[in-house]
Amino acid sequence: MKIKALSLFLLLSIVSILFAEENVVPVYSGPRGQDLKGENVYTVVKGDTLWDICKTKFNNPWLWVKVWERNPHITDPNWIYPGDKILLDLKAPVKDTFVKKENKKKYASKKVETTKYSGDVKTFKFVDNKLPFRKKTIMTQTETPVKYVEPNDSNKKNQVIKRTTQFAGFILEENKKPFAKIIDIADNKLLASYNDIVFINRGTKNQVREGDEFLVYEIGKKIENPKNYSNVGSLVTVAAKIKVLVAYKKISKCRVIDSVTPFQKGYYADYEYPKIVLSKKNIKPNYEGIILYINNGTGYGSLNDIVFVNRGVKDGIKAGMYFDVVKKSHKIKTSDGIKILPQKLLGRIKVLNAREHSATGIIIDVKSELIPVGADVIVE
Repeated sequence: MKIKALSLFLLLSIVSILFAEENVVPVYSGPRGQDLKGENVYTVVKGDTLWDICKTKFNNPWLWVKVWERNPHITDPNWIYPGDKILLDLKAPVKDTFVKKENKKKYASKKVETTKYSGDVKTFKFVDNKLPFRKKTIMTQTETPVKYVEPNDSNKKNQVIKRTTQFAGFILEENKKPFAKIIDIADNKLLASYNDIVFINRGTKNQVREGDEFLVYEIGKKIENPKNYSNVGSLVTVAAKIKVLVAYKKISKCRVIDSVTPFQKGYYADYEYPKIVLSKKNIKPNYEGIILYINNGTGYGSLNDIVFVNRGVKDGIKAGMYFDVVKKSHKIKTSDGIKILPQKLLGRIKVLNAREHSATGIIIDVKSELIPVGADVIVE
C-alpha cells in the first residue's frame, strides 16, 4: 500500500509541475496602487473585474485595456483584489514599456472609443472598421409623434443574410436549463459537422418526435440588464442544426442538417422555437422593453446586427413582429432654461425568435444614430 501511495504522490507531483505554468497565481503582497489619489481613482471591491468596472464607469467594458495600460501595478489583468486602487483617467499618459503588443492581442481583440461630445455635435468613433459618424443634436420644445417610414433604399431589405439569422442564437434565461445534450457522435468521431450522425439524451419520454429539429450550441457569457445590472441569463453560440431521425425512449438519433462550426460531445441542444405552454393567465402583454445586448460586442448596433431584447413569448412577443427603437422624450438643462427633446426614432428590429421573456432580433433599419445597448424598444 505504501508503494502505491508513493507512486500516486509522485504522479500527482509530475502533473502539477507540467501544468504549473498555466495555473500560476501572481504574487500578491497586499493592496496595490495606494499612492493613487483623486476623483478618478477607484477602489476595487470583492467580485470586481476590469471589464465590469469599465462597463459601470464608462458604459463600455472594452475600455478595460486602456485602464490596464494606465495601471502598471496591475501586472495581470485577470487578477485584481479588494483594496487595490485603479486610475480611471483615460487621458493619463501610458508608460512606453508597459503592456506589450502581444499581450494586447492576447487579451483584447476588439476596442471601441468612448462617445465624445463637442458643443452640439455628438461623435461616435469606432475602431473596428466602423466609419466615424457625426450628427447634430437639435433642441426643441415641441413633442412630435414617432412613426415608422419604410427606407427609400429597397436594397436594405435584401441585405439580411439567411444564414446569419438562422444561427443568431438566443439568451438561455436565468434559472433555465438546456433541453438536451450531445452524448455521442457516430463512427467514433471527435467532432461532428454537416451530415454526421449524433445522439442526444432525450427521447419519446421527453416528447421528442421524429422530424424534430434542434439548435446545437455552447453556453457563453452572462448577460446583464443594462438598466439595473440584474442577471438575465447566458448568451448561447449556435454551432449547428440537427434533425431527429429515430426517437427512442430516452435517447434520439439525429443527423446534422446544417453547420456553422464543428462541435463535440457535451454541447447542448434546444428547440429553435421552444415549446412553451401558454394560457390567458400566463400571458401578460408588455410591448415596451430594452435592448439587452448587441452581438457585435461594441455596445452599438447598425444595419443587420443581431440584438437581444428583454421581452418574450410570455410578454406577447412572437417571431415576425417588429420593434421600433426609440429615444424617449426627456428634459435637459441649457443656458436658456429647461428644454424638452422629443421622442426620436432610431431604427427598427425584426424578431427572429422568442423565448419566455427574451427575444432575438435583427436590425433592419437605422435612421441616423447608431443604436446603443439599453435603448428603448416598442412593438409598432
